[in-house]
Amino acid sequence: MLKVNEIFYSIQGEGYWSGVPTIFIRLSGCNLRCSFCDTKHETGRDMTEEEIMRKVKVLPKCRVCITGGEPLLQNTEPLIKLLNKDSHPVAIETNGSMNFPKGKYWLTVSPKNFAVSLSTVSKADEIKFICGFNGWERIVQAFEDFSTRTYIQPIHDEKGPVPEHLKSALRFIKRHPKFRLSLQMHKLIGVR
Repeated sequence: MLKVNEIFYSIQGEGYWSGVPTIFIRLSGCNLRCSFCDTKHETGRDMTEEEIMRKVKVLPKCRVCITGGEPLLQNTEPLIKLLNKDSHPVAIETNGSMNFPKGKYWLTVSPKNFAVSLSTVSKADEIKFICGFNGWERIVQAFEDFSTRTYIQPIHDEKGPVPEHLKSALRFIKRHPKFRLSLQMHKLIGVR
């Protein structure tokens, strides 16, 4: 049983898989209270993994992203197992502060504080750093030695990237060219 905020079909708007059709399973709750959070994830309804799969199966077969809030506050292993069995490529987006579940999936870690360990980040397929909150550059520097795909993503509002944060992200990337810019494309083109 999982507390699900929403299930919807769209495109991935951020990071490596940007532009790829994706089914999003947004789970409720988060262990962080980031002032810049742009996701309404607090509410939800309890659903069995089988109920979730019934919703997923009526949508086109494509990637499935388990996200939140912080999805790993809940036991996602049974759902990952069902998605893998049904041949869905699975992705998990996490702040990296929780233990990772077993299963086959793409792991996006977006550290928001120093509660994330180096060993945790080393398991990521991509690391997405949010630019614009106090101390974000110190967090990036703590994890910048990893050779995985690394992105700097400025804080966005409903119109797109906040100009001052976009400028900071671009300055940082020019000084550290191993990083790539990630924009919330779904907001820029007006889709969910």
